[in-house]
Amino acid sequence: MKKQRRSYNKLFKEKAVQLSCEKKNIGKLEKELGLYPGAIYNWKIAFQKAQNANIEKDKPLKEGSKIQILEQKIKRSELKYQFFKSALKYIDQGNEILFSFMLESEKEYPVRLMCEAVNFNRDTYYTWKNQTISNKKTRKKLIKKEIVIIFHNAKRRYGTPRIKVELQNLGYKVARKTIKKYMKELNLECKV
Repeated sequence: MKKQRRSYNKLFKEKAVQLSCEKKNIGKLEKELGLYPGAIYNWKIAFQKAQNANIEKDKPLKEGSKIQILEQKIKRSELKYQFFKSALKYIDQGNEILFSFMLESEKEYPVRLMCEAVNFNRDTYYTWKNQTISNKKTRKKLIKKEIVIIFHNAKRRYGTPRIKVELQNLGYKVARKTIKKYMKELNLECKV
């Protein structure tokens, strides 16, 4: 028949370890207390490890390492500021444009830093980055690009009717309402 394994609380273990320091024969003490052979030895090692861990945790950082940590934080803050300063003009133009700028800036700044600077979740950025562009979005981008070109070539004088005619000449079928919506998204207003 198997013996049931007994469990001992922390106080009992501490007292047993203290007694082992007073008595020279640990094996005899283990028999007197009804412990398995080597129990007190294992408990001593466990207490020493715990004590060493507490000493390491409470040990203050060296002055040089504190300075090094602070210098790293300062450098990181300066990088965030530089990125935020350069991204400021894109922030209010929508996520699409901001993310495009972030994609271009990946060589200069880490993605985590850029996302922290503009208060975005990295998953949102990576989702945008890895998405497949649909035909509708591609067409919309092309039409917007053409609208901007036509608008500026006409010295900002063309409205939706004339732009529609120019787009038809280029082979695009677009309604005036759609052109008006795209121009509003692009912040284009004619002078006249």
